[in-house]
Amino acid sequence: MSFNGDTDILDDDFETACAQASSDRKAGGGNLDKLPDGEHTFVVTGCEFKVGKMVIFELHVAVEMPDDRTYKGEKTYFLRGKDGKPDTDAIGRLKCDLKVLGFDVDKWSKELGRPFSDELKKLNAVVKGLKFKGKKVQNGKYVNVYVNARDEADGKPAVLDAAVIAEAALAGNDPF
Repeated sequence: MSFNGDTDILDDDFETACAQASSDRKAGGGNLDKLPDGEHTFVVTGCEFKVGKMVIFELHVAVEMPDDRTYKGEKTYFLRGKDGKPDTDAIGRLKCDLKVLGFDVDKWSKELGRPFSDELKKLNAVVKGLKFKGKKVQNGKYVNVYVNARDEADGKPAVLDAAVIAEAALAGNDPF
């Protein structure tokens, strides 16, 4: 993961209610545009937190098909735009998706000693191997990936709380 710049802007308490998150969830890169539209099981292969003028969080995903074809790409969240202001809608979508994946994002706050930006920096060791049921929809040149439900067959704890995140971060790799 890449870190350089100020991420405190992400630590304000933004709305995490899924109902208030926009349905525009874009994924780019890779070859997800070749994946047929529809329901699929996605595997998270990692994540990247890019901080500069813009703040971007990418969830790297793959879909393995029965015929041994693999489709890869990124689900990208633009958390801070070029204007330096946080995109509260994108932050809400990210929090919602992380909650669906099992993270205890409702407890990620400065007041509870777990600022959102600090927790994001620890995720790469935990997200690898997470599986989710999702839907891929192509809209022109944009690939939209919807995180619908966690696939519990990934062998990870159902709740990914502070202890799980800390253990994985200290180990420097996925302990599961």
